[in-house]
Amino acid sequence: MYYTIVKILTMYLIQQSGAFHFVGNYHFLDVTSFITTGKGCGVIPWHISLSIKKEYSNTDAFCMVFLKSVHNYYAKSHISNVHVKYLAYGAQYNFEVDHYPCDPRLNLQNVEMMMFCQGKTVLNGTICKRDEDCDRKMEECQRHKDINLQICTPKRHVYESCDEYAQCEKNSKCMSSGNGRTCQCFSGYKDIDGQCVKIGLFLGEICTNDDQCSGTELATQCLYNQSKQDRVCSCINGYVSNGSNCVVDGLFLHEPCEVSQQCTETTNAQNCNKYKKGTQALCTCNDGYLELYAKCYKLNLRLFESCSHSEQCTGSSGATECKVVGGQQICYCPEGKEIIEGECLKAGLVLGENCYINAQCTGTPNSGVCMIDHQDNVTLICQCNSGLIRYGDRCLQVNKNLYEECEIDEQCNGTLREEVLVCKTIRHRKLCMCDSDYVVDSKYLKCRKARKEVHKKCRINEQCTGTENANTCFTNGKEENEEGACECNDQFGWIDGECLKIGMKLFEPCVNNNQCNGTNNAGNCTEIGHNTLCYCQDEYLDFKGRCIKGNKDINEECEANFQCTGTEHASVCGENKTCTCDKGFIRLKEECVSGNLTLGQPCVHDTQCTGTEYIGTCIEGVCFCNKGYDLYQLQCLPAKEKTWFSEYENQLILIAVGGWFGMVACSVTTLFCALNRRKSKPTRIECRNSSHLPLTTIHYSVADNTVFGITDHVEGVNQESYIYDQAKNIYEKAHQMDQHQETENVYNDAYERDQDDETENVYSVSEPQCYHREEEDSVNDTYNHLHQKPLQMSDDTYGVPKSISIPL
Repeated sequence: MYYTIVKILTMYLIQQSGAFHFVGNYHFLDVTSFITTGKGCGVIPWHISLSIKKEYSNTDAFCMVFLKSVHNYYAKSHISNVHVKYLAYGAQYNFEVDHYPCDPRLNLQNVEMMMFCQGKTVLNGTICKRDEDCDRKMEECQRHKDINLQICTPKRHVYESCDEYAQCEKNSKCMSSGNGRTCQCFSGYKDIDGQCVKIGLFLGEICTNDDQCSGTELATQCLYNQSKQDRVCSCINGYVSNGSNCVVDGLFLHEPCEVSQQCTETTNAQNCNKYKKGTQALCTCNDGYLELYAKCYKLNLRLFESCSHSEQCTGSSGATECKVVGGQQICYCPEGKEIIEGECLKAGLVLGENCYINAQCTGTPNSGVCMIDHQDNVTLICQCNSGLIRYGDRCLQVNKNLYEECEIDEQCNGTLREEVLVCKTIRHRKLCMCDSDYVVDSKYLKCRKARKEVHKKCRINEQCTGTENANTCFTNGKEENEEGACECNDQFGWIDGECLKIGMKLFEPCVNNNQCNGTNNAGNCTEIGHNTLCYCQDEYLDFKGRCIKGNKDINEECEANFQCTGTEHASVCGENKTCTCDKGFIRLKEECVSGNLTLGQPCVHDTQCTGTEYIGTCIEGVCFCNKGYDLYQLQCLPAKEKTWFSEYENQLILIAVGGWFGMVACSVTTLFCALNRRKSKPTRIECRNSSHLPLTTIHYSVADNTVFGITDHVEGVNQESYIYDQAKNIYEKAHQMDQHQETENVYNDAYERDQDDETENVYSVSEPQCYHREEEDSVNDTYNHLHQKPLQMSDDTYGVPKSISIPL
C-alpha cells in the first residue's frame, strides 16, 4: 500500500514537471552493476533500457529508474550522478551511488539518474532467542528497541540501506552514503557476486573467486585443493607452487629446478636434487629408478618382470639378466641356475628344512647354508647365509648401509660399531637412514655426528650446527676424506667466545675491534652517536671512505692537507703528494722557515733572502747583498771595479790624504804669517790637542725604510740612521772577511811612502799641535777656519750621496 502511494505521487510529479524520463523497473543490484562497471559510459539515453540487464529481476525488491537533465536523447552520454531514494523498514533513505569515471576525451553528455526503490519490511513476526532460531544465512537474532523483543532481522547485502534495525552481512558495515546509510565492504574486501569477500589473497589461502587471488604473482586461480578439502589460491596453468611463489613446471630430466613438482616432462624423473653441495638442483630420476641413456628405468625388478636393461634386474636373487623369454624381454636366471619357487636357485630347500649340502638350500632367499641346528646340535637345516639374520621365515641382510632397503633396525648398522642407522619408511619404502642425532654424508654414504660445536672435529659442514654462525668444517684439503674442525663461517671470526661477522668496513656496525678489518687502519669499534661503528685507528684520519695516516712530517707522502701536522708551517700536501711548507715558507733541512725575506730582515740561511733583487746572503742573521753587489741607497747594485782598496777604504784614504794636505797647507800658511810677524812683534806659540776639535754630525739620505723590512717606529732611535748603520756594519763585516789583511798592508805602505815622520806628526791627532800666533784672535780664526770646513766626497769615486758629509 505504501509503495503504491509513493509510485502514484512520483508519477504525478514527473508528469507535471516534465523534467524526468522514466526508464523502467529494475532490481537495485542490476542498476548499480550497470553504473559501477563502466557500462554507463557512452550510453544513448533513449536506448538505456536495453543496456541494463535484469539479472536480479526475480527478487522482491525493485526500483523505478528515471533520467534527468537530458538535452539530447540520442547523444552519447555519461551517467554523472545517481541519486537513490530507498524505502525500506518503515523509513526512507537517500544516498548517492558512486559512478564509473569515464574518459573525459570522449566528450560525453552528462546525464543524472534518479532511483525510487522499495525494499522488504524488517519485521517478519519471528521471535527468537539466538541466531539458530533464524535463517542463519540471511537473518540474525537482534533485540528491536521499539517492541523490546528479540526478532529475526534480515541481514542487509552490500549497497543495500541499513540502520540499527537491519545489520549488514559478513565483511561489511553500515556507512553513510549520501543522505542515508548503506552496507559497504570493509577495507581490503570487494563486492564479488553481491558479497564482500577478502581480496589480495596469497598462494594457498582459502578463496571463493579468482578475483580474490592477487597477493602472489602468477597465483590468480581459485582451485580446489585435495589436501585442504577446499578451494585455495593456486598457480595458473604451467606453474606450480614453491613455498610462497609460483615456479614454471614441465621440466625435463637434468633441467634446473627448485621443487620436484616442476619435473613432469620426463617419465619417472620427478625428483629435484642436487648432485653436489653448492650446485644447481636438477630434475633427476625418482627413487628406485636408474638413469640409462637419458631415461629413467625402474630398479629392483624381480624375476619375470619386464625390463629393458640387465641393470634393472636386482629384485630377485639370481635373476640378474634381462632376456627375451617366450617373446618377452624379462628379468631371468642366468646360465647355470634354475627357477625354484620363484627364485633362481639350484635347489628348492627353504629356511629351516633339513639338508645335507648348501646347494640344496635354495628354497628361501639368502638361506643357502646347511648347518647344524643350534637347538639340538644334531640336525642339519638350511639357515641364513653369513651376514643375514632370520626374521620369521625369511633371511634379512644385516650390515646394510645408508639408503639400502630394510625391514627392521637390526639390519641397518653396516660395518659401523655405533648404532647410527635406523629403518625408516620413506615414500612407501623402508630404508636405512641416519638416526636423529646424525646427518648424512652424501659423498661417502655415511652418518656423521651432528650438533658439533665450534672447534670440534668434523668431516662435513652439516655436522657443525652446535654454534651459531659456525657451520663450516674446515680441512686442509690435502687428503681424501680428511678430518677437520668446525669453524666460523666465511666472513665470520671467533671473537670472545662467539662467531661474529668480520671484514666490517669503515662506519659499518660492530661490537668488537676485531670485526673491523674490512678497511685498512679502521680497526677501532667506536661509539658514534647512538651506534657502535668501525672507525679509524689512532693517528689515522677518515678520507673518502679510507683511513689515512695523520701527523705527517715534511717530505712524507700525503693525500690531503690535514695529514700534514707533524712539522710546523708544513701543512700543505703539494703536487708531488708530499707534505710541503706553507705559502711564504721554504724548507731548510727538516724545518720550514720564512722565505722571500727582504734586505735587512732576520734570517738563518741564504735561501730565505729572495724578497729583494740581488739579495741572497744571510750575514750575521740578516739578509744582505750577494757577493759582487754593494749597498747603494738601500739597494744592492753591481760593485765597481777596484784595484787596491775597497770603496769604503778608498773613502777613508781620501779623507786621510785630504786632511793631510789641508794640515800641510794650514801649517805652511801659519808658518809664513809667523815669520812675517816675527819681524814686527814677538811670536807666541799655542799648542792644542786635536781631540778638542769640534765635529759636526754625519747626515744620511734614506730613500725607503721598507727595504730592510722596518716599518714601525722604534722609540728613542732614528729609523733612517738605524737602517743605514745596520747596512754599514754588515758592509764592513762582509768586506772585512775578504780584504782585511790586504787593505791594512796597502794602507800602511801608502802612508809610509808619502808622509814619513813629518806626516806622522801632522796626521796624528793624539799629539799636541803647536801653532805660531802673533795675536790670539787672529790665530784662532785661522785655525778654526781650516779645521771645520768639511771635505766633499765624489759620487763617482765613493758611490755615496752628496748629502753625506764627514767633518774633520
